[in-house]
Amino acid sequence: MSAEMLEWYDLTGEERRIRDLAAEVARAEIAPRADAHDMEGTFVRDSIEALGRAGLLGVYVPKEYGGLGGSPLATVLAIEIVSAACGSTGMSFMFHNNLIHVVDGAGPEELKAKYFPRFAEGRLGAFAINEQRRLFRERFDTTAADAGDEYIVNGEKPFVTSAGEADVYIVQCQLEDGPPSPIPVMGQRYILIEGGYEGVGSWVYDPMGLRGASNGGVTFKDVHVPKENAVGAEPDPMVRSVAAKGNSAFSPHLISMGCARAALEAAVSHCRKRGPEEWQSHVLATLSDQLNALRCYTYYAARLMERPVSRELNHAHNEIQRLGGALGPEVGDRIMEVIGGASFMRTSPIQRYFRDARGSCYPAFAMEHRRANVADGLFGADAYAEQGPTMPWDPHADYNFWLLWARGAAHLPEEAKKRMSRAAFEEFARSRGSDRMTVEICAEYMTSAGKPPGVGGPPGAGGPPRTGDGGGPEPAVPAPADSP
Repeated sequence: MSAEMLEWYDLTGEERRIRDLAAEVARAEIAPRADAHDMEGTFVRDSIEALGRAGLLGVYVPKEYGGLGGSPLATVLAIEIVSAACGSTGMSFMFHNNLIHVVDGAGPEELKAKYFPRFAEGRLGAFAINEQRRLFRERFDTTAADAGDEYIVNGEKPFVTSAGEADVYIVQCQLEDGPPSPIPVMGQRYILIEGGYEGVGSWVYDPMGLRGASNGGVTFKDVHVPKENAVGAEPDPMVRSVAAKGNSAFSPHLISMGCARAALEAAVSHCRKRGPEEWQSHVLATLSDQLNALRCYTYYAARLMERPVSRELNHAHNEIQRLGGALGPEVGDRIMEVIGGASFMRTSPIQRYFRDARGSCYPAFAMEHRRANVADGLFGADAYAEQGPTMPWDPHADYNFWLLWARGAAHLPEEAKKRMSRAAFEEFARSRGSDRMTVEICAEYMTSAGKPPGVGGPPGAGGPPRTGDGGGPEPAVPAPADSP
């Protein structure tokens, strides 16, 4: 039975306590409300408040800030369990924890001290990233203008979970006076913007699934935000922020995984009471082993989160998103076939599980981009391996170099590949008097690409190519996403 996977082989006592707490809240307070929120399209505020009262909105907040200090695996289990009870609540809960994860990984400490206690007390966070632009490859229309101790933010984000309901959004903005770079993300910032700030507005869609998650858009009109709300420790805030975001097992596939588990368990119970036909048993068997394989991979990725940033986790992050987006709706569809016509009625939760699992295929990365990210990682692995280092690289610098090649190896012209080669990075480090590639030097190289030689730019940038440097038009960039 798939629920047995929740007894993962190396769970600690604390992880079991968090798992059991999430299961109790999901059973007693979230599941009974799920159908009503789905039918009425109302935000799952009461379920979010139940998570807050139990301390689960602080599950990933470190204990020193008043949270439960749960491990990545404990957090994954909690999101999966909540999603099995209500996909809408699970989606809002997942993005809340994803915000905490990015800030925890990128810093700075002052921002954690400001917001983590609030999340532990029950405030809700949300992602407001996408605006129909290719992440990392294009400039964003949402801008942050420098106004002394503040940013003034203008723009809109059309794909946001918990739109109009979150207390805090993490918003990706283009700095109006950002450093010149052919890599747009180096001139951007993640900024925490409170929903109560003057000038913040929202609207909500009427979707097919995840109807209680308040999926909609958020607008920003001359919103004044303290500069201390920028995510990422200087001098390389976006390098650290992007690394944290891509090193995670927290993604919409957890909602799909939870909904699929709930549908499978309902089908097993249905067939057991009626006496399953052989074809039904065969369908359930294959769905169960595939689902548990996905869960196993996800739990492995959660354990990888306990280590420094790594290309292994980034690739797992992309693969579990694709697998979850494909498998969840398939499980729901086949379960409706097994159970029959009754599962199509609004009185059956099975059709809700299917619609919510299908809805999870769009946030964070659409399925086409999930497939592209996995494929790019496969090609980039060889390109990365062909370029052995000649000096030590710290983990964040090496991870960002991996991202360049995981996303650019199959798409860039040869001259651009030479400019962004490991040899070019290391030549720049030596020109700075360093025998080690740090994340700061890595960020400086990417940020200053395109400046003339001797003005902080990469070797050969802006002038004739030097030996071993192909010049070239534009460096590699990470792959796009097209939802929050």
